[in-house]
Amino acid sequence: MDKGLLRFDIKTGMKNIIGRDLITDDFIAIYELVKNSYDAYADYVKITFGKNEIIIADNGKGMSKDDLENKWFAVAYSAKKDGTEDDDIKRNSHLSNLKSRRFYAGAKGVGRFSCDRLGNRLELITAKINANNTYKLNIDWEEFDKDSKESFNSIKIPFEEIENNADFPQKSKHGTILRIKNLNSTWDEEKLIELRRSLEKLINPFSKENDFSIEIEAKEILTKKYSKVNGVIDNTILKILDLKTTQIELKLKNNLISTKILDRGNLIYHIEEPNEYKSVIDDLEINLYFLNRSAKINFSKLMDIEPINYGNIFLFKNGFRVQPYGNIGDDSWRLDNRKQQGYNRFLGTRDLFGKVDIITERFDEFKEVSSRDGGLVESLGKKMLFEIFYDKAFKRLERYVVGVLWGEAFSRKNYFLDSNTALKFRQELANDKDKDTYEDALGNLGSKIDFVNLIKSLSDDTDIKIIDYNKDFVNLINEKLDIVQPKFILDLEKIAEKTNDEKLLNQVKLTEANVNKIIREKEEAQKREEEERKRRIVAEKKRKKRERNVKMLKGNNKKRN
Repeated sequence: MDKGLLRFDIKTGMKNIIGRDLITDDFIAIYELVKNSYDAYADYVKITFGKNEIIIADNGKGMSKDDLENKWFAVAYSAKKDGTEDDDIKRNSHLSNLKSRRFYAGAKGVGRFSCDRLGNRLELITAKINANNTYKLNIDWEEFDKDSKESFNSIKIPFEEIENNADFPQKSKHGTILRIKNLNSTWDEEKLIELRRSLEKLINPFSKENDFSIEIEAKEILTKKYSKVNGVIDNTILKILDLKTTQIELKLKNNLISTKILDRGNLIYHIEEPNEYKSVIDDLEINLYFLNRSAKINFSKLMDIEPINYGNIFLFKNGFRVQPYGNIGDDSWRLDNRKQQGYNRFLGTRDLFGKVDIITERFDEFKEVSSRDGGLVESLGKKMLFEIFYDKAFKRLERYVVGVLWGEAFSRKNYFLDSNTALKFRQELANDKDKDTYEDALGNLGSKIDFVNLIKSLSDDTDIKIIDYNKDFVNLINEKLDIVQPKFILDLEKIAEKTNDEKLLNQVKLTEANVNKIIREKEEAQKREEEERKRRIVAEKKRKKRERNVKMLKGNNKKRN
């Protein structure tokens, strides 16, 4: 009986399995190559589109012959993942400084096969930082497709050392240039504009760090004098931060979660609570923006594109986008199915814009699906991330918008003594969606009552500390309160006690005195009305009695006659 050892033999078809079949989109392919430049500590990447070729050049640390043999040509091996990628940069202060601010964008060891997705030929030129050697290699990806029985490592790749006259960006003496030829797709202006917009969102566009720039040049194939394609990609989305919107800011850092809601430039409330997720998540920011009609119009003017055609809520992991979160029509956050169950009670992706930005070294908890456009793998980390997003950010923003701004809550929860009154106040909020200010809500008694209920519900949570809240919303001194359920006075009092707000306590007393005065006046008016009703009844009885007596007297007189 035969007995021994066997080994796997990787065939050339593996190239497609981990390349074209895995990276299913041209844009994703370019993302992966740009990520590799970022991970190589480049601060500048230039993408040039020529006739039947794409050149991606960076000024990163470059590669030595040893790097090429033991890293770049090592299929599915990632020095980033095993922690050895930084061993050769510790002597360089510039790169070490960059490293202190960066995490790796990719760590699967297959991003290099993005080149095959884009074109059939690859010329790679690279020069290592602090070295005198420059190397060039040429790959014909079609060689891997000729014979499926061939072993992967049987394909020989031409390789040579050349003079260092390569055109690395920013006049750098080191970096990597990928010249991809015999393209598999046509790149016209429309597709290039879409690529540019996509790259605007590749690196966290909300970050104000500016240590990585991407330039696109397509002058050879776009002959127009002016094109929206050419030039350094601006972080244009930062303009959106200046829009007057209703928004929530959540910052999770170590042991604390801090959350603020702002409405068109005004603080609504600020709370803090302990981070119960710190075992897995200790560095996270969430910014969600509710876009009313006015904000959507202003968005379109600033961005030259409607928000629905730009995207919705993006996910960034260590500064880079995770696909497909935020893509046009994507509902990875699972909001739209819920909205369909209650159109006026819930927010959906068409109402929102923003980002979830997690910084983590827990790579196993936040691993991306290998296809690169399938989101995060199901894990405890993903479950926690979604829980924070949904319960701590999204639902709180929705509660304020739907309740205070739209009036759905005070209408449904019977804050007023009768439904017609609630409907009248809700109808008065209809124009809020077209305004850059929140004056309609601030002047609406229903919104004020709902805000009191909202803050009271936060104060009921013993883990939540209320740092600040909008005092104008609890100013009820001059309001006519006899049409409202009286229980809200107790709610106001609980808020004042929880926040140790002496001023509010005094206002509660004044409000309570005002309510009691209104109640007394109402009771006195009712008493007077009742007394008047009784007097009318007595007078009416006396009148009828007199009429009967007169009638009887007339009847008796007739009988005598």
